[in-house]
Amino acid sequence: MKRLIFFAVLAVSAAFASCDKDDDAPATSIVNNNISVTVSNVDADVENVKLLANSEISVNWVWDDETGKIVGSTTSVTGEEIARGSFSDGRLTMNLPATVDSRFLTPMYDDMEVPAGVSMSNNHVKGTGGVFLVGYDSDGNETGLFFYGKLDEATKQIIMAGLVYMDNDVIITGSFSNNEEIIKSTVIYDCNFKKGWNFMYVLLSGDGEGRLTGKTTTTNPGGLKWVYGKLN
Repeated sequence: MKRLIFFAVLAVSAAFASCDKDDDAPATSIVNNNISVTVSNVDADVENVKLLANSEISVNWVWDDETGKIVGSTTSVTGEEIARGSFSDGRLTMNLPATVDSRFLTPMYDDMEVPAGVSMSNNHVKGTGGVFLVGYDSDGNETGLFFYGKLDEATKQIIMAGLVYMDNDVIITGSFSNNEEIIKSTVIYDCNFKKGWNFMYVLLSGDGEGRLTGKTTTTNPGGLKWVYGKLN
């Protein structure tokens, strides 16, 4: 999951860096398992949209002579189709399934114990992980990904929203830190998931000294919009 989040951060950063910063949109809600949103920056042939579960993202890493850094670009996304929608006249519409097959569901912490400092009202809850909205052209070729989020250039905070299905209600709160890896991290939870489809918001920021803080919440932080990021 950490790898998927990292690659998603890479892709969403590039997508939001290239879009209109002033083009705000109203908050997106899931109504009767349906989503219908406007995405204004699509500049590719997109006809169908698939929600892929158990996804893997491929990234191409190259050296950028201008910045003197290694940079990456998303080249492909693979996974199993869990729902299908359409994109027409700048609008993405999709009907989400009322229930999800068990093969798409995994425990919140796999076989790991819940970290000290984190409280879960249901330790046996399962949900979808690695779920992405992928656009396809009329020939069935993947062309890019749809993201709902925000990049705050002033604070360098990235906010990503993702669709997640839970097989039961669960409240997750608390925090824990990992100080053993090269990139140290602090994880904060403030979630009230309902059985069925939810939006999960991940707020990521760094302190400039090697620590990454990620807050996961079910409360929309506001100012988010939908953008499209082409595959390279």
